[in-house]
Amino acid sequence: MAFNAVCISEIGDQSNPYIYPTTDDMCNLGEEKWDNGLNNVITAKSILVQKKLKGTDNYVQVLHAMDINIDFYVTDSRVVLLCKKYDKGGGWYGGIGALVANAGSKIMAAARSKGKVLLGQVRYEWIAMLSYQRKVSWLTEESIQVYYKDNDGTYWCISLNFKKGTDTEFLANNILHRACKYRLAMNDEKGEKETEFFTKYSTGANITPNSNPKQYSDCIFPNFYFAPMGEDKRPN
Repeated sequence: MAFNAVCISEIGDQSNPYIYPTTDDMCNLGEEKWDNGLNNVITAKSILVQKKLKGTDNYVQVLHAMDINIDFYVTDSRVVLLCKKYDKGGGWYGGIGALVANAGSKIMAAARSKGKVLLGQVRYEWIAMLSYQRKVSWLTEESIQVYYKDNDGTYWCISLNFKKGTDTEFLANNILHRACKYRLAMNDEKGEKETEFFTKYSTGANITPNSNPKQYSDCIFPNFYFAPMGEDKRPN
């Protein structure tokens, strides 16, 4: 079954802690053992979730929410997004347990989202590729993309856009460094190439910038676990 790492959940739901982030009754993000704090957070202004059509190079939109404030956390074991006021009316939202809100007033939107939160996470053992784009013209945005592949064999891309002035190059490399440190600490078997890759980027090497600044700069991971698998290989 295809796995969308972003969903709309009931506030306080803690039923699937490995798959989705947990929140308390006040909608505060639940901290995990390997997070080492929840202090590294930045605000994103939109999110786009896409999945790749099998047998093609085309992606289809699954979720798109714009002009909102998304808390984006970077921890030592995962990246997490959380948005309390995700539904402003007139938008389209999709995904597991999501709402369809194609029309309606702000009052209706508030009613739809009452007691719910837009959230999601990509654990570092799931990441297949990481990329960023700097704003260099009015057509481009400060954005990052996180790719993963689920157990159904479907590739997914989560794109987050940030306000002008956000250093998405630094942000993407910070995630890369943390992810590779985490992967080195995992108790799975690693080949020589995997160990070399994770060691290289955990010690400060950065994503090679694209020669065309209007295009994404990316880094492909040598291996990963199909989301939401890999829990038994986490650090012990």
